Amino acid sequence: MGYALAPFGAIGLTQATLERTLHEHRAATARYERLWNYYRNPSDMPRQARAGAGLPAQASGLPDRLLMPRRTIDDSAVPKREIVIENDIAWRVQTMVDFVFGKPVAIRSLAGDAQLRGRIELVLQRVWESAGGLGFLQDFATLGHIFGHADLLLRSDDAALIAAGAGVQEALEAGDEQAARRELLASLKLLRIELVDPRRGWAKLSDHDYREIDAYVVRTQLRKQASGNAIVRLVQGLAGQTQASDERLEIISRDAWQVYDRGTLTREQRGGLLGRLPIVHVQNQSQPFLYEGLGEVEPLIALQDELNTRLSDRANRVTLQSFKMYLAKGIEGLDKLHVGPGLVWYTDNPDASVQAFGGDSATPGEDAHISEVREALDKASSVPPIAGGVVQGRWATSRARTRCASRWWGCSRRRSASV
Repeated sequence: MGYALAPFGAIGLTQATLERTLHEHRAATARYERLWNYYRNPSDMPRQARAGAGLPAQASGLPDRLLMPRRTIDDSAVPKREIVIENDIAWRVQTMVDFVFGKPVAIRSLAGDAQLRGRIELVLQRVWESAGGLGFLQDFATLGHIFGHADLLLRSDDAALIAAGAGVQEALEAGDEQAARRELLASLKLLRIELVDPRRGWAKLSDHDYREIDAYVVRTQLRKQASGNAIVRLVQGLAGQTQASDERLEIISRDAWQVYDRGTLTREQRGGLLGRLPIVHVQNQSQPFLYEGLGEVEPLIALQDELNTRLSDRANRVTLQSFKMYLAKGIEGLDKLHVGPGLVWYTDNPDASVQAFGGDSATPGEDAHISEVREALDKASSVPPIAGGVVQGRWATSRARTRCASRWWGCSRRRSASV
């Protein structure tokens, strides 16, 4: 498969470079999918070779003793162990998103001219509203918390946008503010902000500065097409011909834009908007000298697996020990009776006895361990305690504690001053 990359020669994007970056991104996509599955926790994820399908995605982190089928001495199957999954990761991500973007964001211009300031704020407001408004920002924050970073791509029709800008300028020179406003609002339809999932897009960084993006590549899955009958595919395989993957590849730089559908160049544009790359890269938590940011999911995976393991162990223990069992000796016909309130067992056998055993018992070590795992999740997560308190309805308690702490601090300062 060949690419016509002559327009990108100035930034060093060659056939070999592009194929290498494509391979690296496909390998990284597997890691991104794992992060997404731990956040989304879909319930139809297969358990690979250990069992069938039907368990949540986070069950893949459970030990084999909970997932492998159990057998008795006579090789008869026994009931499967109970699996308990508590998705603490999704709760923390959603809490953070709701806390940060709980209401719309207003962008104010600092331009000195009042009319210019009004036009700038109008443009930004309309562009954000057309992108999705508050819901768009929440989706943006969700991807950033999961994957560590997300990208915003500004799509535009450059030729039509330049023509619309000329119309706005003519109306302003003629002193017709209303006409300029109408032209400006009409031109905003040519702008669209697209949220790019890290599984779809990645950057080709500069060889001289890792903070500078030379080009951006976006992969989009296309609907699969029929590839002919089996004989044609066999002949192509014997001839060494490989079919192009069912995906669209977009390559964007400051000066060029190309679109490849199934390996074939379908669209090309030379000259970008003002010679700038229309990409905004935002990291959740920055990492030194790396393009990828650090998200909320990855540091919590090991602790989430430990929590799910202990909760599943406790569920199995409760199942086996919650109900009392009885060992009856010397009572005839007990196999036809059952245990229940108001029942009386009687026998003439003086050696008969009924012994109760089982029943749930206190396990302070288990409770302490689960509490410590939850505390470790709090420490590893960047969700502020105040956000968790608001979501859990403990805002009044948190505020009271803050007020008490403030009074103590004030009293301490007064005591220090009097001394």
